[in-house]
Amino acid sequence: MKKSIFLLLCISVLFSCTKKEDFFDPHHIDEEAKENFPVKDIDPSQDWNMAAVGTLSVSINQKTGEVYTVKVYTDNPLNSEGNARLLAKKTGVRDGETVLFTFDAPKAIESVYVLFEDKMYNGWVKVADMKVGRPSVSWEEQGSEAGKRSAMARSSWDYKVPDEKNFLKEVPADAKQYPIQWAEMRGGYYMNDGSYELRYGNYTLYIKGNVTITGAYPDGLVVYLLEGSTLDATAAETFNPNTVFYIAQNSTMKLNRISINCSLYNKGKITVAGASNSSGGYIYNDGSFEITGKTTFAMSGKATFVNLQSASLQDVTMTGSSKLINEEGTVKANSLDTRSSYIYNRCRMEILSSTYFQNGEGFAFEQDGGSSFETNTLKTNGNIPLRLGSKSVFHVKDNVEYQNGKVDVTGVGSDEKALFWVSGVCIKTPDEN
Repeated sequence: MKKSIFLLLCISVLFSCTKKEDFFDPHHIDEEAKENFPVKDIDPSQDWNMAAVGTLSVSINQKTGEVYTVKVYTDNPLNSEGNARLLAKKTGVRDGETVLFTFDAPKAIESVYVLFEDKMYNGWVKVADMKVGRPSVSWEEQGSEAGKRSAMARSSWDYKVPDEKNFLKEVPADAKQYPIQWAEMRGGYYMNDGSYELRYGNYTLYIKGNVTITGAYPDGLVVYLLEGSTLDATAAETFNPNTVFYIAQNSTMKLNRISINCSLYNKGKITVAGASNSSGGYIYNDGSFEITGKTTFAMSGKATFVNLQSASLQDVTMTGSSKLINEEGTVKANSLDTRSSYIYNRCRMEILSSTYFQNGEGFAFEQDGGSSFETNTLKTNGNIPLRLGSKSVFHVKDNVEYQNGKVDVTGVGSDEKALFWVSGVCIKTPDEN
């Protein structure tokens, strides 16, 4: 019976993690309209005096020149389990434009959720206060409001989202061939098939084809790995804080044992062959990030790892004010050791062996509605707060051992409960079962 219940929960979790398909699929619009406005469900005793006309002003100033879609919902469409109802929608909203929405809504409604969607169906949500005289929402530069997505867990995190224009297919026309001999490096240069040694200077680098790089990466260097290309950077030992990488779709970056202290934005594939660390770097993975072999990935300081697709991280240690944010997709690791750091899970995290949580200043574990965290064993030290969103699952497949405190599980306070499930034995050290 227990297995059957868990199977149903897993099906629910897997469905809830396909938010992009459910909410951003353009073929879903017609079905969405039928579902959200079922005329046959109108109550014959409906009192239409309870309805009112809502107005909302939405401004977009992303400085991209792109065209967007804006939708207004009764609840957060990225988190809700069927509770979000579409109130209004406008397509073809141009960057720099302000549009006025008019829609029917209950008089008692205090807020609405505004979904801002680009042409790739990536979305960001803001809450609009409908109690003010002139309700309005505005978006400035892209990514600044990503933290507004987790209404069900009531989180306060955010993260940087790269501009889509930085994931390139072709070398810009004004870029020069990378010099074989020493030269004063200024402007943009490109490398194509072959092996190169990096030179110091303040410049931009475009990589196309199969390229191997040796030498140190200058602090401040911006590297664009073009679509379909491969960069062998296994000779590198450190990426400095002001170095930036953009890895385009269908491209591959190969690393070995390395300190990743730079900004690394990935839409392709990154492989890491040895134990690595990040003490202040920023890793944004919207593709595949894989650490091979049984090695350690250590996060410390202000290091941040954001996952939107697939991350395989082996043995993970987190200290300082580091952050692991699983926005979408799956994070897998052999073990997870977290002390005074922050974990946010919005889809699925799977720890194959052991999880260790030690409470300290800045420690937090938050999980959004409909998401799941699974580990073989859990060991805690100190009072550990777990904040679980509605219908989410925290599953310990074997034993839990508490030391010097307890685990406090809190949720969203609704009738839709979360599940903290221990399949083995709970032991409180030293002598209490």
